[in-house]
Amino acid sequence: MSTAAKEGFRWTLRRDTQADHDAVDQLISAWDLQSQHGLAQFFRLHLICFKAMATTSGDPRLPVMIDALSADLAVLRDAQDLEQMACPKAHPLAVDYILAGSRLGTQMLRKSWIAATDAQVRQAEQYFSIPPAPAEWQQTCAALDEIAPNSDEARVITHDSRALFGLFKTAYARIAL
Repeated sequence: MSTAAKEGFRWTLRRDTQADHDAVDQLISAWDLQSQHGLAQFFRLHLICFKAMATTSGDPRLPVMIDALSADLAVLRDAQDLEQMACPKAHPLAVDYILAGSRLGTQMLRKSWIAATDAQVRQAEQYFSIPPAPAEWQQTCAALDEIAPNSDEARVITHDSRALFGLFKTAYARIAL
């Protein structure tokens, strides 16, 4: 990729949220997605965060992901009460950035889950079976690159994206006990 292409807001956002993203990835990677407990923790984290995001965002992907996660937790017989978390209203492009990026990450993690030998783990397939949507990521990146990197809107999107990563870190701390 050329240097000029890496100067758009998408790259600025990536740089400015990299530490937050890496921290969430590190937390999630601690769970064994081939075990019932690790997979349930992974599903619980996402369900808590996506439900919180749904309270302030009308993004149509959220109900699909919430339903899939709920179904998978039922397969795993995980009936723990999920804590309700507050989520600040976030700029739609911050939500897009987190959700589209999450879908890409989930497709990478699917490779670990699919190698599971535990039948119950493999039956918890709804979330990992949501079809990949690489066009969503491409559209998100294109929309982000329409934003001037030094604009007020860019600052809001960066702030809100970091807040959404923070939501995942807070939820992790609450369920990983």
